Formats: sequence, C-alpha cells, structure tokens
Amino acid sequence: MKLYELTLLISPNVSEEELSKTIQDLRVFISDSQGEIKTEISAMPIKLDYPVNGFSTAYMASFDLNFIPEKVIDLMKFIENDKLIINHIIFAKKISPPRPERGAFRKKAIEKAEETIAQVEEEQPIKEKKVELESLGQKLDEILGEE
Repeated sequence: MKLYELTLLISPNVSEEELSKTIQDLRVFISDSQGEIKTEISAMPIKLDYPVNGFSTAYMASFDLNFIPEKVIDLMKFIENDKLIINHIIFAKKISPPRPERGAFRKKAIEKAEETIAQVEEEQPIKEKKVELESLGQKLDEILGEE
C-alpha cells in the first residue's frame, strides 16, 4: 500500500444526484480494489483559472488514499471511463516524519546536562573535613612560630 492524493474535476452540468452517485461509485471502486480512503474533501463548486474541456467552472473533490500501486492504472481507467469527470490527477505522496516540537533540541540538551551533573556529583561526593579547634590552634601556633 502506498499513499496517494487523487483530485477530480467534475462537470458543472450535473445534478446533485449525479454528483453524489459519481463520488459514491468512486468510493465503492476504491474499497473493492482493497484501497482505503484516509481523508476526503467533499465535492464543491470552484471557478477554474482556465477552461478545462470547455468548462470555466467545475466541482472539485479530493481524496487521500492508501492504494495498491499495481491497481492505480485500473483506478485511472475507471475515472477516464466516467464521462462526468472532466479532469483528474493522482500522485504518490511522501509520508514525512513528524516535525519535532519547538525547543525540543534545547530541552534535550538541558536534560542531558542535568544528567551529566548528577553523574559527576554521584561519582565525586564532596568530602567535608572536620577539623577540631585544638588541632587548628596548634597548627596556627606552628605557622606563626609561637610555641
């Protein structure tokens, strides 16, 4: 299975019933061909930037679907045989990995630094030397030369 985007232009001279039937027939064909519609943009009227098959307006519908690559040609033939569909395009989409959230790199660096600091503190605990006042006094006397 591969992810595809399919966009259709349907004749503006169709009734609501014919439009619904065309879309429903396409859905049935996709499911019968072991495909799966992930997202669908319902048919809506649009104005075309240039005439397509003599039409300046059309209904546009779009689908993201998982489909077997070997059966894409059958899907294209099905679409081309439907006289109400005036144009179509189908292309494979790349599935991009999700983008990391903002600041994720900085958070990761801070966490790593905190872990490193914790490891260093565990390895080298601070040893406090307890000095007694008498021995301190004796050493001061020795240093000062007062005995």
